[in-house]
Amino acid sequence: MSTSMRIQTPQTFLSSFATLSIPSFSAVLADSYKHNYAPASLVAELNRGGYDGKEAFLEHIRSVAKLMTGFPVTPLRMIQDEAENAVWAWCRSWAEWRESVVDGDAEWGYEGEYVFMFWMDGEGKIEKCVEMLDTWATREKLLVLSARARENIKRRTGEEFKWLERE
Repeated sequence: MSTSMRIQTPQTFLSSFATLSIPSFSAVLADSYKHNYAPASLVAELNRGGYDGKEAFLEHIRSVAKLMTGFPVTPLRMIQDEAENAVWAWCRSWAEWRESVVDGDAEWGYEGEYVFMFWMDGEGKIEKCVEMLDTWATREKLLVLSARARENIKRRTGEEFKWLERE
């Protein structure tokens, strides 16, 4: 696989978070795609180690889109490993909450720092991603704001769904 394609595929994946575009994510993921979260200490709190299969991950993105219009992820540094057909990306991100889920009682700003590790298959699609979450920001901000957003949706529409729900 060419260097440019090896970097371009993860860049497309990361840029897809800006609009939570299902077609954009789908285009770069292998059908057998696996997405794992780390570190283990936070994974235990999330009660979710990741997603097994492309469709499971896309369903996760659909859930995120119920709360956010986007979750832009900006790569700060990307490193590739030709022998492993892999790319590592150190990134920053922030949440863009839907107006329908926010209220005036809380600070809705969220920014986090992440490391994504991608492995590509022979066709240049992503077959595996390990996402190292920002433990403090996820625990202290994202989980709290997500719970509040879900409560606001439930109160306004009666709809209940699970996303980033603590045990």
